[in-house]
Amino acid sequence: MTSRTPAKLLLVHDDDSFLQFIESVGTPTSEHRLPPAGQFDVDGDTILRISAEHGAPIVGGSLEEDDARGYLDPTPTQPTFAGVHHVSLHVTDIRRSERWYVDTLGLRRVDGDIAEDGTGHVVLLHPASGSLVTLATADVARVEHVAFACADRDALVDWHGSLTDRVLQPGTITDAPYGSGFVLRDPDGLEMELFAPSTA
Repeated sequence: MTSRTPAKLLLVHDDDSFLQFIESVGTPTSEHRLPPAGQFDVDGDTILRISAEHGAPIVGGSLEEDDARGYLDPTPTQPTFAGVHHVSLHVTDIRRSERWYVDTLGLRRVDGDIAEDGTGHVVLLHPASGSLVTLATADVARVEHVAFACADRDALVDWHGSLTDRVLQPGTITDAPYGSGFVLRDPDGLEMELFAPSTA
């Protein structure tokens, strides 16, 4: 198996056949260290024979290293994102909602404006995690959209190009002082945003 990162393997057995295989193919040691390279190498035919003798026949040959590495694509076919960046909510009483998020979750306002008539929008930040909740006034309370975070604007552009190539009709990229983003709708018409925070 070839991988770009370390791997851990957990084996669970209902008898001691695998232990017997390890004892047959291995060499006992009293030291907790790896032996020098090549000192206790076992050839593939020996491993195949002993494994079959202990009830675990290996079917098929090993892949050549180049073939194995062919399953590892060093350049992802689709760009990635780093989780949820913010949630945008429509609320019926923005002052009441802002107080609730501030008092309950410890968020604080970092942007926005509320007019005399109570309409407006605010951006609330959770200082410890950097998570954002945006509130805007509406007649009906609902989740307006969820925004997934891209690493930077280049990654955002890669996403936009990938979605356009797949004829998924992403919205136009909009740039603002706090970041860049575009919207996309799922089959039910629910809106999501891909967003790249400003590096300034």
